[in-house]
Amino acid sequence: MVGKQSYPNTKIKHITKFMESGVYAIFGGSFDPLHNGHIEIIDQVFHTFDLHKLLLLPAFCSPFKNGSFFMPKHRLQMCALYAKECIHKDKIEVCDFEIARQKTTYTVEVLRYFQARFANARIVFVQGWDSFESLGNWREFRILTQNMDFVVFDRGAHTQKDFENLCAKFMIPALNARFLPLSKEVCTISSTQIRARLHSYLDSRTQNHSDNVFDGIPKCLHEYIAEILALELTKRTN
Repeated sequence: MVGKQSYPNTKIKHITKFMESGVYAIFGGSFDPLHNGHIEIIDQVFHTFDLHKLLLLPAFCSPFKNGSFFMPKHRLQMCALYAKECIHKDKIEVCDFEIARQKTTYTVEVLRYFQARFANARIVFVQGWDSFESLGNWREFRILTQNMDFVVFDRGAHTQKDFENLCAKFMIPALNARFLPLSKEVCTISSTQIRARLHSYLDSRTQNHSDNVFDGIPKCLHEYIAEILALELTKRTN
């Protein structure tokens, strides 16, 4: 886990209760780090729906979890920086619900949290194929299928027919689910590979930011990540 230092925060919008109806998409994930694959998913969701808001929901992810690179506060801040700069900035909010709880949060808890704040809203849950495929094992999954719609993105291994069969298995009406295949370019972007590259950069005797260290990461995050890396290097040499 990189870094225990504090940084000045871009303001995170905390969600208050709204009484208007509309379509609210929830896109959760570790975002360790937020990368261009996530950005394409966000763009496709905006293209698919007339959204009132898209809610970016970074997961807590225990700081002791193996494989993590950025601390929860850093991942939250990266989402905030992206939301401030992106073309959808007027319709994106970053929510610290899971990170503030500092524990595993079930999707049904997320659903109830947003239902309590967005009365009469249509809630759309954005997730990957692997996650959707295990929906039947989720806590109170029938509550989920009865109270929200699903957008499922895929890296190219599955077809629309596969998706329809899975929806039928979970008894999700066709009108309540959407399948979004990702482009070949995005399919090559991996959070695991990005983290490995960042670890390699920190372990290198000669740090060079031109060595593709930021490949796949939105430009608006480069400076912030560079600061985190620099502070980590300073800590290692002290």
